[in-house]
Amino acid sequence: MSRNTPPVPTPKAASEIAWSHSALNAYENCPHRYYREKVAKDYKPDFNAPALRKGNDVHKALEDYIGVGKPITQEGYDHYIPWADSVIAQTDLGGMERHVEIEMCFDNEYSRVSWFGARAWFRCKADVLAVNNEKGTAINVDWKTNKRYYGETGQADLNAAATFIQFPEVDLVGTVFAYMEIPKTVTKVYHRSQLPALLTPSLTMLQNIARSYQQASWPKQPSGLCKFCSVKDCENNPG
Repeated sequence: MSRNTPPVPTPKAASEIAWSHSALNAYENCPHRYYREKVAKDYKPDFNAPALRKGNDVHKALEDYIGVGKPITQEGYDHYIPWADSVIAQTDLGGMERHVEIEMCFDNEYSRVSWFGARAWFRCKADVLAVNNEKGTAINVDWKTNKRYYGETGQADLNAAATFIQFPEVDLVGTVFAYMEIPKTVTKVYHRSQLPALLTPSLTMLQNIARSYQQASWPKQPSGLCKFCSVKDCENNPG
């Protein structure tokens, strides 16, 4: 069988499809790429791409600095330190407990489960999550190393939703997207009453993915992202 015609997967329901913001975003950008990378798995994202590798290195440096106080000594990283210091100062002032690179994972009934467990369904990671359970408040921080502002496309909503589910005592969540290279900070505030609405767009997208499984339909969606795609046998990939 040609690599251009991967095998048809077993049909799935939305409740059986593990997901995260990045997975849903991948499907929205191109169902065919989603299929090849996440279903057929005959192509993998390029984890060694310079931008991705730099982003991972920065996240690790900030994790160690905030989590265990390890100095940031990497050349060219000095401008990240004030961002981390600001988060430390703000959360200390609020009497908040900090969690660094916390993995929040839930099954399809929104019970907490392990990240790689068989029942894992909704996954969300926070770069820094600070919580004051007594006051019912939390701050969810996401570090961005992009050199341009692309917008959140629903990521802030899911970060807030995961925080509410992970911490039942929290009624108010502030999300922070720190674009450290621009620089730019984007903040939003959410109340627990918004939780159902925060999840609705993602659940709708999951229904679309389930329909793709059931109909074996994964259309190609050409865009400016094709040049970054890992699926090299697609005619839309200029590489």
